[in-house]
Amino acid sequence: EGLGAAAGPADTATGLGSGLTEEEITEIVERPVGMNAPHFVLHRLRLKLEAMGFGVNDQRRVLMEYNITRLINDMGSCENIFATPIPLGYTKHTARFLYVWLLLLPAALEGSLG
Repeated sequence: EGLGAAAGPADTATGLGSGLTEEEITEIVERPVGMNAPHFVLHRLRLKLEAMGFGVNDQRRVLMEYNITRLINDMGSCENIFATPIPLGYTKHTARFLYVWLLLLPAALEGSLG
Protein backbone atom coordinates (compact mmCIF):
# COMPACT_ATOMS: atom_id res chain seq x y z
CA GLU A 1 0.00 0.00 0.00
CA GLY A 2 2.83 2.40 0.87
CA LEU A 3 4.70 1.56 -2.32
CA GLY A 4 1.53 2.14 -4.32
CA ALA A 5 1.17 5.62 -2.83
CA ALA A 6 4.76 6.44 -3.74
CA ALA A 7 4.40 5.01 -7.24
CA GLY A 8 3.15 8.18 -8.85
CA PRO A 9 -0.10 9.88 -9.83
CA ALA A 10 -3.49 8.28 -9.36
CA ASP A 11 -4.93 5.72 -11.75
CA THR A 12 -6.73 8.51 -13.59
CA ALA A 13 -3.44 9.69 -15.16
CA THR A 14 -2.56 8.35 -18.58
CA GLY A 15 0.56 7.96 -20.70
CA LEU A 16 4.13 8.05 -19.45
CA GLY A 17 3.18 10.15 -16.41
CA SER A 18 0.81 7.53 -15.04
CA GLY A 19 3.24 6.16 -12.45
CA LEU A 20 3.77 2.48 -11.73
CA THR A 21 1.29 -0.22 -12.55
CA GLU A 22 0.31 -2.94 -10.08
CA GLU A 23 2.41 -5.36 -12.16
CA GLU A 24 5.50 -3.16 -11.85
CA ILE A 25 4.98 -2.73 -8.10
CA THR A 26 4.74 -6.51 -7.73
CA GLU A 27 7.91 -6.90 -9.79
CA ILE A 28 9.77 -4.52 -7.45
CA VAL A 29 8.50 -6.27 -4.32
CA GLU A 30 9.40 -9.70 -5.74
CA ARG A 31 12.80 -8.60 -7.09
CA PRO A 32 15.69 -11.10 -7.29
CA VAL A 33 17.06 -12.21 -3.93
CA GLY A 34 19.96 -10.08 -2.76
CA MET A 35 19.18 -7.16 -5.06
CA ASN A 36 18.70 -3.85 -3.32
CA ALA A 37 15.29 -2.28 -4.11
CA PRO A 38 16.69 1.14 -5.17
CA HIS A 39 19.26 -0.56 -7.42
CA PHE A 40 16.53 -2.71 -8.96
CA VAL A 41 14.35 0.35 -9.63
CA LEU A 42 17.25 2.15 -11.31
CA HIS A 43 17.96 -0.97 -13.37
CA ARG A 44 14.31 -1.04 -14.49
CA LEU A 45 14.47 2.69 -15.23
CA ARG A 46 17.45 2.10 -17.49
CA LEU A 47 15.61 -0.71 -19.28
CA LYS A 48 12.61 1.58 -19.80
CA LEU A 49 14.91 4.21 -21.25
CA GLU A 50 16.30 1.64 -23.70
CA ALA A 51 12.78 0.50 -24.57
CA MET A 52 11.78 4.05 -25.48
CA GLY A 53 13.99 3.64 -28.52
CA PHE A 54 13.93 6.46 -30.99
CA GLY A 55 10.95 8.21 -29.43
CA VAL A 56 13.36 10.60 -27.72
CA ASN A 57 16.02 12.66 -29.46
CA ASP A 58 19.65 11.77 -28.78
CA GLN A 59 20.41 14.82 -26.65
CA ARG A 60 17.55 14.10 -24.23
CA ARG A 61 18.40 10.41 -24.15
CA VAL A 62 22.03 11.13 -23.22
CA LEU A 63 20.84 13.57 -20.54
CA MET A 64 18.48 10.96 -19.06
CA GLU A 65 21.24 8.34 -19.09
CA TYR A 66 23.59 10.81 -17.40
CA ASN A 67 20.99 11.55 -14.69
CA ILE A 68 20.48 7.84 -13.99
CA THR A 69 24.25 7.35 -13.77
CA ARG A 70 24.55 10.29 -11.35
CA LEU A 71 21.74 8.85 -9.24
CA ILE A 72 23.53 5.50 -9.06
CA ASN A 73 26.79 7.20 -8.08
CA ASP A 74 25.06 9.32 -5.42
CA MET A 75 23.34 6.23 -4.03
CA GLY A 76 26.73 4.50 -3.80
CA SER A 77 28.13 7.49 -1.92
CA CYS A 78 25.24 7.35 0.55
CA GLU A 79 25.83 3.64 1.07
CA ASN A 80 29.52 4.34 1.80
CA ILE A 81 28.56 6.96 4.39
CA PHE A 82 26.03 4.58 5.94
CA ALA A 83 28.61 1.78 6.14
CA THR A 84 31.24 3.97 7.81
CA PRO A 85 31.52 2.99 11.48
CA ILE A 86 31.02 5.70 14.10
CA PRO A 87 33.84 5.75 16.68
CA LEU A 88 32.81 4.55 20.15
CA GLY A 89 34.00 7.80 21.76
CA TYR A 90 31.59 9.81 19.59
CA THR A 91 28.61 7.67 20.51
CA LYS A 92 29.43 7.79 24.22
CA HIS A 93 29.92 11.56 24.12
CA THR A 94 26.63 12.04 22.27
CA ALA A 95 24.73 9.81 24.70
CA ARG A 96 26.13 11.68 27.72
CA PHE A 97 25.37 15.07 26.18
CA LEU A 98 21.77 14.05 25.42
CA TYR A 99 21.32 12.65 28.92
CA VAL A 100 22.49 15.90 30.54
CA TRP A 101 20.48 18.04 28.13
CA LEU A 102 17.27 16.08 28.74
CA LEU A 103 17.93 16.12 32.49
CA LEU A 104 18.26 19.93 32.53
CA LEU A 105 15.51 20.66 29.99
CA PRO A 106 12.65 20.82 32.55
CA ALA A 107 14.59 23.33 34.64
CA ALA A 108 15.17 25.51 31.58
CA LEU A 109 11.50 25.37 30.54
CA GLU A 110 10.13 26.03 34.03
CA GLY A 111 10.26 29.80 33.65
CA SER A 112 8.51 29.94 30.27
CA LEU A 113 5.88 27.27 30.98
CA GLY A 114 5.08 28.37 34.51
